[in-house]
Formats: sequence, structure tokens, C-alpha cells
Amino acid sequence: MSSTDFSGLSVALNGQKSGVVPEASWLNPTPQRHATEMMGLNTMIMMQAAPAAVDAVSQYLDEEKTFQVGARNELTLQAFQHLARYLSGIPARKNVVWFADSFPVSFAPDSKVHTPNHQMHVQQTSDMLTAAQVAIYPVSARGLIDDPTYDIAFNTPQELFLEYATSQTNMEDLARETGGRAFYNTNALDRAMASAIDEGTHYYTLAYAPTNERNDGKYRRIEVKLPENTCKLSYRRGYYSDSSSSQELQKAKGGTKREGDEDRLIQFVGFGMPNFDQLTYQIETKLVDPQPAPSAQRAGTNTELPDPVIRYSADLSVSLRNFALEASNDGTRHGRFEAMLVAYDRSGKIVNIAKRTNSFAVTAEGGTKAQNAGLPLHLEIDVPVVDVYLRTGVYDLNSGNVGTLGFPLSGRPSNTR
Repeated sequence: MSSTDFSGLSVALNGQKSGVVPEASWLNPTPQRHATEMMGLNTMIMMQAAPAAVDAVSQYLDEEKTFQVGARNELTLQAFQHLARYLSGIPARKNVVWFADSFPVSFAPDSKVHTPNHQMHVQQTSDMLTAAQVAIYPVSARGLIDDPTYDIAFNTPQELFLEYATSQTNMEDLARETGGRAFYNTNALDRAMASAIDEGTHYYTLAYAPTNERNDGKYRRIEVKLPENTCKLSYRRGYYSDSSSSQELQKAKGGTKREGDEDRLIQFVGFGMPNFDQLTYQIETKLVDPQPAPSAQRAGTNTELPDPVIRYSADLSVSLRNFALEASNDGTRHGRFEAMLVAYDRSGKIVNIAKRTNSFAVTAEGGTKAQNAGLPLHLEIDVPVVDVYLRTGVYDLNSGNVGTLGFPLSGRPSNTR
């Protein structure tokens, strides 16, 4: 939903006909669930269960908690990456006000979470938010926090203190590392939101060229000072340098795609996903004329698509503007990208996919021509003879930049987008 009328937004969220209902995620630990788990464990002890069985259950609960924390962190990072891609096409600074009762993820360097490649995903997310000029304003929905000793809660006061402290620390890290401000321990959530909007609309853009030219992937700190300490500055406290030697980091950014790797583009062309415009392209879709014979091999990955089907062709012209091209000694620049068409039925179920991975080279002489003309690509896909929704996308395997576009298809003579 996009709106500048915040009163209307509040009415829409609170309206009983809007269909907005709270939904608890199994990844969010709750006092009730914690109490239930502890009650079960204590019952085993009271029933004099074997010590090995008690230890096994206790270890399982600890491992489950660790997994849930890691999974929630990864889902949060993925959400931030989608948000950064979506907002990257809007010029200037963007301020994201994030309401939550707890904040699981931190962008502080070397934050420890027991998840493989977690720090690389943190670095990737931080880079994407920086490039998109997105500042995070975390707002705690808990409101004013009283002494938890007198709270009617299933957690012990020590556990609540630790939970509050961890969440507030993560909020401060999120705000500090993205140039925002954290709001917590207050019931004036409307004032916190108004303050975040007001502060975010008054800013200066500063740029500099770092003197450290090493591409080691390490965190570089930034410090901005005023001659007189009369103001408190909100700005990004650092950035991660590029890494030319870390293959794992490059793979996490989409720089390498080997046989057996998952399709990185598929997550961006999902049904209902927003369009991304880090990469731009023109696409023309039309019915193939003449249509292939019924016995012809299916176009797309769904080779068992039942008759009757209809075949569409898609001609793309992909702009190289935001591609990361690797230069060779002779001045030629090389790139790789993946293109995909995904057809959905009315219920959002995938009926067919067409995809292709292409390598290309741009010479020094032909660079300007290639930039103006775009990179041509042709794909064909078979779909049922009913209305379908086509999601299309292009993914730069070197930079991780993506562009997507979706539109409906029908059996009419031609369709151009």
C-alpha cells in the first residue's frame, strides 16, 4: 500500500473489513511457548525420568531455539534485500520506519549468529541498503517498559532484562549503521513516527574517495565531525569494502553461478512480488505464428504441460547500464546474466518456466553502440489456452542487480509490453 495520508492509513489498518489480523510466526519465541516447554521439562524431572532423556530434551530445546533465531535472522535479511532492491529506483534518501516488538538482526560488524554465511549475508544486505540510500528507523512497539520484576509474564525477570537489552542494542546498531534513529521505551509511537519522518526529510549528502584501495572485504569506519559539538549527527558509521579474493562473498552477491547452483532470479519473479528496476529492459511478447504442431517439443521446463497449449515468444533488449562488467587486458569487458519467464495461472500456481543464462563480451569500440542498442535476447514459452500472468526478469550474475516486470497474457492475436 502506498499513501501519504497517514490518517487514512491508520483507518485502513484498523478497519474491521480490511482483513488485517495478527498472525504469530513459529520463529518468534513467546513467553507462553517458553513456559510450556519448561513445564514439560520440569514434569519429566518430577516424574524421575532418566537423566539421559532429560538431557536429550533440554539439548533439543536449545538447538531448536538456535535454529529459530538463525532462521528469523536470515528471513529478516532477505526482507531488507528485497526492500533495498525495490527502493533503489527511487532517487535520494529513503527512510524506512520499522515497527516491531523485537529486533533480531544487527548490522554491526562481526555480529555472531550461528548460521552458515550469516556475516556475508549481513555484509551483502548492508551494501544494498547503502547503495539504495535507505535509512532504518526502528520503533519498538512494546511501548513504555516497566520493571519486569512485577510483570505478569512467564519469563523470569533476568530473561526479560536480557531480551529487552538485546533488542534495544540491535535497534541502536540498525539505526547507527544505516543513518537512522532508534525509538524505544515510549508510548508516544505517533510522535516517534513523526520525528522519524521530520528528521529524515532534512539531510545533506556527502561523498568522499577512500584512500585505502585494498579490496579485502573488511569493515571501514566513517566519522563525521562538526567544528562545534552543538548537534547530534545521524549518518552511516561505516561500509564494507569490495572483496576481489573472497569467492564465497562473491558467490553470495551473485557473482558466480556454477552447475547445480540454484536459480537466484526465481525469488524475484514470484507471484505478487513488486517489480525491481536495478536493471532495465524492453520486452515484446507475441503469439508465435504459425503455432507449432501439437506433437512439437514443449517450450519451457514443463515438458508435461497438457494440451491444448499456446506458444508465446518474448524478445528482450537489455540495457547494460547497471551491469558489472569484468575488464580483460585487451579492453574487452565480459558479463553474464540470467533471463527468465514464469507463467502463473489465476491462483498463482506456476504453469511453466523459460530461462536462459547468457555470457557476452563488449569491445572498447562497440561499447557505446551496445549501451544504446541494448543486449538482445529471445525466449519462447508454452502456456495453457487461458489467461495467465507472466513474470519476467533479468539478473546480473556479477553484481546481483535485478530487473523484473509482470503483465497478463491472453489468447488474443498480439500482446506488446
